[in-house]
Parts: sequence; C-alpha cells; structure tokens
Amino acid sequence: MVQLSEVRDTSDELARLGVVVFGVNHAGAKSHEDFRVKYGYGFPLLVDAGGKVATAYGARMGSGTGRYVYLIDRDRRIAFSEKGFPPISDVLAALP
Repeated sequence: MVQLSEVRDTSDELARLGVVVFGVNHAGAKSHEDFRVKYGYGFPLLVDAGGKVATAYGARMGSGTGRYVYLIDRDRRIAFSEKGFPPISDVLAALP
C-alpha cells in the first residue's frame, strides 16, 4: 500500500514522463475496486485470475505470488524489475 500511495502521490510527474501505471493481483475485481477507491488510486488494478501474468513474469513462487515491480519501456522491454518495494525514484531512474 505504501508504494502504491507513493505512485499515486507522484502521478503528475509520471504522466509528464509518459508512464502508464497499473497494478496486477490475483484478488477479485470487487476487492480491487474497493481497495482502489479506499486509497484514492487513479490507476487500474487488474485481475490476474489463475496467476497467468505472474507466471509469465516469473513472480509465481510455489503456491503464492511474490511482490514485484516492473517498468516496461516503450519498446515493450522490461527496463526495471525488482522484488519487494523499491522506491519510485529507483524505478523512474530506469527510464530510457
């Protein structure tokens, strides 16, 4: 939640840089919407039913999913990948 709030709080800068933000999680759509509204997140939270996205990005760990942050560049390449909660400044430093 803290990192997503940091993303929310820097949304003007992210938009200026052309960054499109979204979250991906296996929880259901209603849970995502409630969470998004509660914390004022202006970006979508996508449902990864069955964990297909997590598997494709190597975030599946046994029966669970690990917490990863990815930055996909305009050429659709992974420009940043880190497990855990990296500061938004570290993520943005990877922008080309």
